[in-house]
Amino acid sequence: ARCLMLTPQRRCFCALVWRLTVGNSSSHPAMAGVSDDVAGEVFDADLPSLFHFYDDLYFGSALNIRTRVEWSSSRMTKCAGYCAYDNAKGCKIVLSEPLLKFRTAQDVKSTLLHEMIHAFIFVKHIRDGDHGPAFHAKMREINGSSVPDPYRPSCGYKVRIAPALHQNQHQH
Repeated sequence: ARCLMLTPQRRCFCALVWRLTVGNSSSHPAMAGVSDDVAGEVFDADLPSLFHFYDDLYFGSALNIRTRVEWSSSRMTKCAGYCAYDNAKGCKIVLSEPLLKFRTAQDVKSTLLHEMIHAFIFVKHIRDGDHGPAFHAKMREINGSSVPDPYRPSCGYKVRIAPALHQNQHQH
């Protein structure tokens, strides 16, 4: 992963460059019909709703006011997502619609959670570097969580520093 920190506006561009393998796809914003895992679960939540749900559940509503989430344009094809922070405007999380529309719902959820961890660190003004100890701690907390979560994939979350999304998802 590669992150760039700029001041006063800090941007994190996690270089999650994937080889695309054609899988199930759907149109955004809901991404309905995207296969979640081997069991065939589908991602049927719209992105802002999922963001607010995760914010309440895993981030104590710390992101609600200072963070917005959106799908990218069709030109964002080199990274799965990024989180940009501006002192005046707060955080903006952008997920790559062209890359994620071909991925499983688990990949979409894990990418969103990855970027939300960056937003949490920015909003809380935690000095952590790109993917430092605070990032790792929050990632482990989410991956190991047992709180009731109807969006949790049947095999659990797999939030990583650089998700291996080029691998076949049916090889768990």
